[in-house]
Amino acid sequence: CSHEMAAGILKQALAMGMMTEYYHYIFTTLTDAALMYDAVHVVSVAVQQFPQMTVSSLQCNRHKPWRFGTRFMSLIKEAHWEGLTGRITFNKTNGLRTDFDLDVISLKEEGLEKIGTWDPSSGLNMTESQKGKPANITDSLSNRSLIVTTILEEPYVLFKKSDKPLYGNDRFEGYCIDL
Repeated sequence: CSHEMAAGILKQALAMGMMTEYYHYIFTTLTDAALMYDAVHVVSVAVQQFPQMTVSSLQCNRHKPWRFGTRFMSLIKEAHWEGLTGRITFNKTNGLRTDFDLDVISLKEEGLEKIGTWDPSSGLNMTESQKGKPANITDSLSNRSLIVTTILEEPYVLFKKSDKPLYGNDRFEGYCIDL
């Protein structure tokens, strides 16, 4: 969501008393410009590596694939470099971005503070020190059921791949599940 929308949501949460250590929010897509820059750069590198590629008139309503499409996608999937948003590498099979890190940021009285990282292979790594934390947070949450609502959105929440049937929360994995 936009910065303005995120600020509005946080102001409403503050007004409702939902800005304590018991409430957590995940905001994404605050780096659209950086992601767009990285995407354009990956495409431009692929175009430079394939100079004999030509584009004649394309029709959106025709179902005939572009003759260079498969090769062009292969060049994009082979990209690997350090972009504005971190390491840029893609899964060769499905083309999804791999090998990236997400920062876990906490809003403190002094401002935003990085308290950990998450990546698809290692999962969650919290680095925040325990100074200034109330000792009873864990105690106050013991024997309480928490309800978390989310949507399926890779890499945050996705169905876990398994040969056997999974039920309940065991069906899911990803950044939010690790949190």
